[in-house]
Amino acid sequence: MTKDIYLVTGGTGHIASFVILQLLEQGHIVKTSIRTISKADQLKQSFLLSSSKLTQSIIDSNLIIFKGDLANDEDWHQSQFDDVKYILHLASPLTTEGSTLDEFVIPATKGTLRVLQFANKAPSVKHVVITSSFAAIGYGLSEVKSEPFTEEDWTIVNEQTEKTLRPYQVSKTLAEKSAWEFIKDPKNNVKFGLTTINPNLIYGPTLTSSTSFSASLSVFKSLIDGTYATTGVPSRYVSVIDVRDVAKIHIEALTNPKANNQRFILNTGISYSLFEISEIIRKIYPHDKELLEKLPSKEDESKPKDFPKVASNEKAKSVFNWTPIPVEESLKVTIDNIRSLN
Repeated sequence: MTKDIYLVTGGTGHIASFVILQLLEQGHIVKTSIRTISKADQLKQSFLLSSSKLTQSIIDSNLIIFKGDLANDEDWHQSQFDDVKYILHLASPLTTEGSTLDEFVIPATKGTLRVLQFANKAPSVKHVVITSSFAAIGYGLSEVKSEPFTEEDWTIVNEQTEKTLRPYQVSKTLAEKSAWEFIKDPKNNVKFGLTTINPNLIYGPTLTSSTSFSASLSVFKSLIDGTYATTGVPSRYVSVIDVRDVAKIHIEALTNPKANNQRFILNTGISYSLFEISEIIRKIYPHDKELLEKLPSKEDESKPKDFPKVASNEKAKSVFNWTPIPVEESLKVTIDNIRSLN
């Protein structure tokens, strides 16, 4: 029996690594692009160390790694797509502090369209899932929204809002919009389905042994490393979602008919302030004196006051018959993981 082949872009990313891990554990063949091919063995080793179901032989047989930089056309070829049934596009542009708006937007949008164009030329492709973000849903408004955000909402990007939006928010919005425009354009005659996944702030475990954390995990690291122990933590509200849930929904969206041509917000359904999260951490580790001393004990009142951005997860819960991993469970895994790498 021929196995289905999955293509996952950006294989070393936080979400992508868990997508690949789950696909390999399910017995599938996975192709994945990584920006730096010298990290291929390190990526394989991370899967071997993270799963009791995988052996080196299984990984070597079922995982195909190739160089694929989102910003480099020369890395990408039609042959990489021609035998693929399902595509998960998770790669994000490599950006650094001080990157310009174009350095976010151009590779994000161009990379998304490249994947869709190659997929459209491959008769074997049945469905594509793209990782978007709540950043493409809940920003650019002139006033606080009284009702929860849903998948019908879009971040407003125009000349005025671009001055206040972060480049990441602009890039995620424009890249996702470009994908839907490609799908809906009758000239493209698209025959595969599309789903976009819009998670909030991602936490949970990580497969990397590096102490260079993703931007989302860095938020939690700053809560426990003493950064705000004296000044207090800034007023900021976040909705959270475990990376394992995000990976699971990515995979299930490929074959669930109700997910076809749909967007899905992923979070636990509650918006927390960073101080509230630190208080939950305090309750998880009531006797850990070293950790407790580094947690913030107050909000920094000198900083602007933030307001919750409540976003509904009801659509995802209904379509995928899904219940998010509890916050306390995910937080403990997150904090234990971060501390083990310090």
